[in-house]
Amino acid sequence: MQRILSYRGGRSFYVIALLALCLSLATATWAEGRQDFTLNNNTGSPIFKLYISPHDVNDWQEDILGEGTLSDGDEVDITFDREEDAELWDMKIVFENDTDLVWTKLKLTQITHITLHWDPEEDRTWAITKNGD
Repeated sequence: MQRILSYRGGRSFYVIALLALCLSLATATWAEGRQDFTLNNNTGSPIFKLYISPHDVNDWQEDILGEGTLSDGDEVDITFDREEDAELWDMKIVFENDTDLVWTKLKLTQITHITLHWDPEEDRTWAITKNGD
């Protein structure tokens, strides 16, 4: 009788371990689709429009800032629907004078912060990204 109880207990342990493994894999898969990031404006000018679209889409979709602006030195948290699964993204910012800057093929599943820089005198733009740890 003791062997049977020991066997059932062992089996329960394996079932629980298997369930825990499945849950951790499901959680890891769910987290892999996250494209959320923080955008910091260090361009010297306010950003009036911000568009982020999947790279394979030929439409900028809606302005994320809506009626607002992102002042120089400010940051905004960008969040995505959990069901979004695109890996590569394009980002476009527009300044007050309708000058726009575009970055393409951003791997947002690996990026947690983007800091935008612009030197209008040298007509040079760049972005510094930080990857999640």
